[in-house]
Amino acid sequence: MKIITTLTCCLLLTWFSNCDNLNKPGKQKKEVSTNFITVKAAEHSNGNIYRKNNIFTVSDAGVSIEKYGAKANDNTFDNAPAIIKALKNNNLILIPSGKIFTIKSTIEVTGLNYRSIVANGATIINRNYDARTFLFINCSNIKITGGTYTRNVLPTRQNGKAQSTISFQSCKNVTVTRTHITRSPEMGIDNNIVIGGTYTYNKIDHCLRDGIYAHYSAELNYIGNVLNEIKDDALSMHDYGLDNQKDMLHQAGYKQAGHSVISLNTITNCVQGISSIACDNIIISKNKITNTAHAGICVFNSEDLFLNSTARVNNIRILNNILTHTGFTVNINTLIIKNTALTASGRAAIFVACNWQGHDYNLSKMRSSFVEVSGNTINDCATNAATLYNIDGLILKDNNFTNCHSDTKNFPSFTGHIVEIKNCTSINVLRNNITDSRPQVLHDSGYIIQNTTGVFKKGIIKGFKEKDVLIDTFSKITQ
Repeated sequence: MKIITTLTCCLLLTWFSNCDNLNKPGKQKKEVSTNFITVKAAEHSNGNIYRKNNIFTVSDAGVSIEKYGAKANDNTFDNAPAIIKALKNNNLILIPSGKIFTIKSTIEVTGLNYRSIVANGATIINRNYDARTFLFINCSNIKITGGTYTRNVLPTRQNGKAQSTISFQSCKNVTVTRTHITRSPEMGIDNNIVIGGTYTYNKIDHCLRDGIYAHYSAELNYIGNVLNEIKDDALSMHDYGLDNQKDMLHQAGYKQAGHSVISLNTITNCVQGISSIACDNIIISKNKITNTAHAGICVFNSEDLFLNSTARVNNIRILNNILTHTGFTVNINTLIIKNTALTASGRAAIFVACNWQGHDYNLSKMRSSFVEVSGNTINDCATNAATLYNIDGLILKDNNFTNCHSDTKNFPSFTGHIVEIKNCTSINVLRNNITDSRPQVLHDSGYIIQNTTGVFKKGIIKGFKEKDVLIDTFSKITQ
């Protein structure tokens, strides 16, 4: 089993981001570039291969969308047909820098392979509030580089229609890099069954739903993106557990969505930072998350979303993230968003559990397995630092939790035990630091452990009102 470091992953992604075209192998085109780049996939530390066996090359000068009738700087003209025609007839299309192109309908294509859009310095304004900007269906090897993709108004409502900015449906091997996606009435980037997706160094803001969303997808990389004012999850990956909707995932060799990396992203002002429902094999590492209404990182099963769900949280690693000021009221797109999930994902900065009817995690019987929470730093969260529930095989080590439970005016009856571990088996807890350094101590206790088995070393606990550690009589703990 090969191991590749996060730095190596980032270098590979950087090489890939420099490619100007994804040229179809075997198709004869005039070579105009001496910069011939080949990028192969890497293996991650768990042995799964992300972007398996794909090779991308650069050898196309590209064609401007203006050749197909696009008109710049005309807010009455719909450029979508011209862009669609350019995509259907060229591997590499160019959207000229410094120009603004209006669309009034979706740029929708089906069945395309090896297409690249380069839009550095260009802007596309979607003036149809109820339409997507891009929709790719059954496509593969698609790359979008650069450009600003916006709307003519700041979104404050959803109309129950498909309004995401960039959507991929049943696609393979797609990349979106160095774009600015803003003012989306729905998702910034929407992945509806994607195998192999790389989303790097994008700036995404003012979305009414998730910044980058995926369901029934695998081999995804969310790396180095900057997200702000997202009125839902900034980054998400989900498996709703309905097997009859996962044919493409099964054909790729996966029983469950996930097998992905979320790393080095910067997230501010959102309802929830990173969220994942019932996925398998995800690494969430080195992200900076500030100002959320609910959790900074939320990984959970859901019993009430789809009652026949077969998917369960498994093999999740939450490593070396920095979470600050989570669980408070936030302002997003002029809307005031409060923490309304105190018995669910709003209960802690890191929430690994399950939601049941009424979003009460205490009522759920679904279990997660093999979860590691290590090396994270949590400062000044309104609620608990971590809620960990119904987990078989929990590692909690080398974390620093400082000055939590800050909003006691709103949450005194719900939180205060900074780390909650309930109904877990085979826990391994060690070397965590839990500190309340405020003149008025607000931590009730460092830990509360209930109905749990395993090894517990309390580490350093400074500042508490009741007791440093509370362990009930049903737990079997080796200290």
